[in-house]
Amino acid sequence: MQQVLYAYQKLNAITQRDIGLLEANYTVCHNAFVYKKKIGVLKALWKDFWQALFVWKKSDFSLIVVRFAGYHGLIPLMFARWHKIPSVVIVGGTDAACLPGINYGNYRSRLLGLISNLNFRLSVNAVFVHESLIYQKYNYDTNEPHEQGVQAFYKGPLKPYVVYNGYDSGVYKPCDGVERLPKSCITAAGNLSTDVMVRRKGVDIILKAARLCPDYTFTLVGSLSLPKHYYPLPENLVLVDFLERDELIKAFSSHQYYLQTSMFEGFPNALSEAMLCECIPIGSNVSGIPFIIDNTGFVIEERCEKALAEVLKSEAVKDGKRARSRIKQSFTWEMRVNQFMKAIDSIEKESHKKH
Repeated sequence: MQQVLYAYQKLNAITQRDIGLLEANYTVCHNAFVYKKKIGVLKALWKDFWQALFVWKKSDFSLIVVRFAGYHGLIPLMFARWHKIPSVVIVGGTDAACLPGINYGNYRSRLLGLISNLNFRLSVNAVFVHESLIYQKYNYDTNEPHEQGVQAFYKGPLKPYVVYNGYDSGVYKPCDGVERLPKSCITAAGNLSTDVMVRRKGVDIILKAARLCPDYTFTLVGSLSLPKHYYPLPENLVLVDFLERDELIKAFSSHQYYLQTSMFEGFPNALSEAMLCECIPIGSNVSGIPFIIDNTGFVIEERCEKALAEVLKSEAVKDGKRARSRIKQSFTWEMRVNQFMKAIDSIEKESHKKH
């Protein structure tokens, strides 16, 4: 079986899905770029450089894949260019953004922006989880730059491919026997220990909307605490620690609405998974979120708690079954695998023509 080098920063649900997809067609060599503090970046780069000189060249890689542009892609992509191995960068969100107001996105930093652009110049090939990450007009938060996406910041050669995320509707589905509570909202936001994450995920808006909608309940999954200045929390809001998949599905199944009020996302998995569990989606007008929701829920046009509260108070309930049908029919795991492998096949063929 052919070998692929897969470079990433940390092992999480996103990278594990990539690895599972690749392992169906390749023997995957993992390259985790692990570091602590800024000095750790240099140590990690040196480790990659050493591997490129003495380890990787012994392997017959047919493809090099980098998940998110960044420091971790630098040496693998240089290695690919030097040895004429086809390569691709999978762009997921942060590597296509510049939100200096919350210190988010690769392009908020001049150095990291230059490194990201070098990733794209070295590879040329990029797989995007949604078209908006190539380029988009951004108006959700008027305090942030109004142009986002890789091509808003990188003007060099780029061959983009779009491959949407995919999901298993046989796994993500409403739980039998679980009662769906009316006027209940849920958000799975991960670690909310920093103000950057709270604001980026739109949790600060949810906290304010909760105070405006005292007859609703709000559940935040992924963290048991928020930065101190957000306390006291609204009485109708509950923090829940990280949940394993089966418990998260139960939580989705017991809530009426799923809130995705992020300031920036690519193609958020939790939103799609909640929709498969028949949650009615309410999301911000950001990147792939309106595309995912389509006509099955509600889109908030501006970053404002009043806009979210107005949707909830209107009680304009939509059918959660339509939300499930949207994801089940349009974003299957099989579709993602086929689209991704089609893109890889095209990249490999184009590389062979050049060399």
